[in-house]
Amino acid sequence: MKYQLLVFVLIIITSVGCKSSLEKRIANRADKCENCKIRLVDFTNFQWDKMYVFNYSVSPDEVDNALGLEYSNDDYEEFTRPWIFVKNNKVVYAEDNPYNIEGVVSDEVAFDQSDSVRVISYTPNTAVFKAKKERSGGNKYYVLYQVK
Repeated sequence: MKYQLLVFVLIIITSVGCKSSLEKRIANRADKCENCKIRLVDFTNFQWDKMYVFNYSVSPDEVDNALGLEYSNDDYEEFTRPWIFVKNNKVVYAEDNPYNIEGVVSDEVAFDQSDSVRVISYTPNTAVFKAKKERSGGNKYYVLYQVK
Protein backbone atom coordinates (compact mmCIF):
# COMPACT_ATOMS: atom_id res chain seq x y z
CA MET A 1 0.00 0.00 0.00
CA LYS A 2 2.83 2.43 0.87
CA TYR A 3 4.50 1.65 -2.45
CA GLN A 4 1.31 2.39 -4.40
CA LEU A 5 0.85 5.67 -2.55
CA LEU A 6 4.46 6.66 -3.26
CA VAL A 7 4.04 5.87 -6.98
CA PHE A 8 0.81 7.90 -7.07
CA VAL A 9 2.48 10.90 -5.40
CA LEU A 10 5.44 10.72 -7.79
CA ILE A 11 3.12 10.62 -10.79
CA ILE A 12 1.25 13.70 -9.55
CA ILE A 13 4.47 15.62 -8.84
CA THR A 14 5.92 14.67 -12.22
CA SER A 15 2.82 15.67 -14.14
CA VAL A 16 2.54 19.02 -12.37
CA GLY A 17 6.27 19.69 -12.74
CA CYS A 18 6.21 18.90 -16.46
CA LYS A 19 3.86 21.72 -17.30
CA SER A 20 5.80 23.78 -19.77
CA SER A 21 5.20 27.33 -20.82
CA LEU A 22 4.50 28.13 -24.43
CA GLU A 23 7.72 30.14 -24.54
CA LYS A 24 9.71 27.15 -23.24
CA ARG A 25 8.17 24.80 -25.82
CA ILE A 26 9.00 27.23 -28.64
CA ALA A 27 12.56 27.66 -27.30
CA ASN A 28 13.02 23.88 -27.21
CA ARG A 29 11.89 23.60 -30.82
CA ALA A 30 14.06 26.53 -31.96
CA ASP A 31 17.06 25.00 -30.22
CA LYS A 32 16.66 21.79 -32.20
CA CYS A 33 16.08 23.25 -35.65
CA GLU A 34 17.22 26.79 -36.20
CA ASN A 35 16.11 27.16 -39.81
CA CYS A 36 12.76 25.40 -39.67
CA LYS A 37 9.43 27.19 -39.74
CA ILE A 38 7.80 27.76 -36.40
CA ARG A 39 4.04 28.10 -36.64
CA LEU A 40 2.59 29.21 -33.32
CA VAL A 41 -0.64 27.32 -33.94
CA ASP A 42 1.44 24.13 -33.74
CA PHE A 43 2.26 24.97 -30.11
CA THR A 44 -1.18 25.89 -28.87
CA ASN A 45 -3.87 23.45 -27.79
CA PHE A 46 -6.61 26.07 -27.94
CA GLN A 47 -8.31 28.07 -30.66
CA TRP A 48 -7.31 31.71 -31.08
CA ASP A 49 -7.78 34.45 -33.63
CA LYS A 50 -5.21 36.97 -32.38
CA MET A 51 -2.04 36.89 -30.32
CA TYR A 52 -0.65 39.98 -28.66
CA VAL A 53 3.02 40.26 -27.69
CA PHE A 54 3.69 43.10 -25.27
CA ASN A 55 6.86 44.95 -24.35
CA TYR A 56 7.84 44.56 -20.68
CA SER A 57 7.15 48.24 -20.01
CA VAL A 58 3.47 48.41 -21.00
CA SER A 59 0.95 49.61 -18.48
CA PRO A 60 -2.29 47.81 -17.62
CA ASP A 61 -4.23 50.48 -19.53
CA GLU A 62 -2.11 49.89 -22.64
CA VAL A 63 -2.81 46.16 -22.43
CA ASP A 64 -6.55 46.77 -22.09
CA ASN A 65 -6.55 49.28 -24.97
CA ALA A 66 -4.68 46.92 -27.29
CA LEU A 67 -6.98 44.02 -26.44
CA GLY A 68 -10.10 46.15 -26.61
CA LEU A 69 -11.36 44.66 -23.34
CA GLU A 70 -10.77 44.81 -19.62
CA TYR A 71 -8.15 42.26 -18.79
CA SER A 72 -5.41 43.79 -16.72
CA ASN A 73 -7.12 44.56 -13.44
CA ASP A 74 -6.64 41.08 -12.00
CA ASP A 75 -4.16 39.48 -14.38
CA TYR A 76 -1.52 42.13 -15.04
CA GLU A 77 1.98 41.32 -13.84
CA GLU A 78 4.46 44.19 -13.91
CA PHE A 79 7.86 43.84 -15.63
CA THR A 80 7.02 40.74 -17.63
CA ARG A 81 6.64 40.15 -21.35
CA PRO A 82 2.97 39.21 -21.70
CA TRP A 83 1.74 37.01 -24.53
CA ILE A 84 -2.04 37.10 -24.70
CA PHE A 85 -4.23 35.05 -27.02
CA VAL A 86 -7.78 36.11 -27.81
CA LYS A 87 -10.68 34.30 -29.46
CA ASN A 88 -13.97 36.12 -30.14
CA ASN A 89 -12.90 39.06 -27.95
CA LYS A 90 -12.15 36.84 -24.95
CA VAL A 91 -8.76 35.97 -23.50
CA VAL A 92 -8.24 32.23 -23.99
CA TYR A 93 -4.61 32.04 -22.87
CA ALA A 94 -2.09 34.38 -21.33
CA GLU A 95 1.50 33.97 -20.33
CA ASP A 96 3.62 36.47 -18.41
CA ASN A 97 7.15 35.67 -19.45
CA PRO A 98 10.02 36.79 -17.24
CA TYR A 99 12.05 39.85 -18.08
CA ASN A 100 15.52 40.87 -16.91
CA ILE A 101 16.40 44.53 -17.29
CA GLU A 102 20.12 43.65 -17.22
CA GLY A 103 19.99 41.24 -20.16
CA VAL A 104 18.12 38.39 -21.73
CA VAL A 105 16.57 35.58 -19.77
CA SER A 106 17.96 32.14 -20.58
CA ASP A 107 15.84 30.50 -23.32
CA GLU A 108 13.91 33.73 -23.89
CA VAL A 109 11.92 33.89 -27.11
CA ALA A 110 11.96 37.39 -28.57
CA PHE A 111 10.01 38.61 -31.55
CA ASP A 112 11.91 40.62 -34.13
CA GLN A 113 10.65 44.06 -33.26
CA SER A 114 12.17 47.31 -32.13
CA ASP A 115 12.35 47.92 -28.38
CA SER A 116 10.21 50.99 -28.95
CA VAL A 117 7.31 48.83 -30.21
CA ARG A 118 5.09 48.27 -27.20
CA VAL A 119 2.70 45.72 -28.69
CA ILE A 120 2.55 43.63 -31.82
CA SER A 121 -0.21 41.26 -32.87
CA TYR A 122 -0.40 38.17 -35.02
CA THR A 123 -3.14 35.98 -36.40
CA PRO A 124 -2.76 32.23 -36.78
CA ASN A 125 -1.91 32.82 -40.46
CA THR A 126 0.72 35.50 -39.78
CA ALA A 127 2.32 33.85 -36.74
CA VAL A 128 4.86 31.90 -38.80
CA PHE A 129 8.52 32.44 -38.03
CA LYS A 130 12.10 31.36 -38.56
CA ALA A 131 14.15 31.24 -35.37
CA LYS A 132 17.71 32.33 -34.87
CA LYS A 133 19.69 31.28 -31.79
CA GLU A 134 21.62 34.10 -30.14
CA ARG A 135 23.82 34.46 -27.05
CA SER A 136 24.10 37.31 -24.60
CA GLY A 137 25.85 37.35 -21.24
CA GLY A 138 26.21 33.59 -21.29
CA ASN A 139 22.48 33.05 -21.90
CA LYS A 140 21.09 31.63 -25.11
CA TYR A 141 17.88 33.06 -26.47
CA TYR A 142 15.92 32.91 -29.70
CA VAL A 143 14.71 35.63 -32.02
CA LEU A 144 11.66 34.86 -34.15
CA TYR A 145 11.66 36.47 -37.60
CA GLN A 146 8.28 36.55 -39.27
CA VAL A 147 7.99 34.65 -42.53
CA LYS A 148 5.85 36.61 -44.94
